[in-house]
Amino acid sequence: ELVRRVAEQYGFEFPLALDNQWSTIRAYGVGSAFTRFTSVSFLIGPDGVIRWVHDGGAYAPGGGEEGRAYEALVEAIERWLPER
Repeated sequence: ELVRRVAEQYGFEFPLALDNQWSTIRAYGVGSAFTRFTSVSFLIGPDGVIRWVHDGGAYAPGGGEEGRAYEALVEAIERWLPER
């Protein structure tokens, strides 16, 4: 429910998935690299290739670290996903 609300708040219009056991992250071989974070976000292109990784923490429009991470996400989406 929290993820759904945050996605709506920030206007995300793409599929989201949760992996509470981190099995997907481990399958990609990056689980140990992200153990200090509470989340990892992957942007996966239509070709199935991981195009961007956000290694935990929040991202939101605005300033500071959250704003920089948000801008990186927007840039990655614009670069790697086809227009709809």
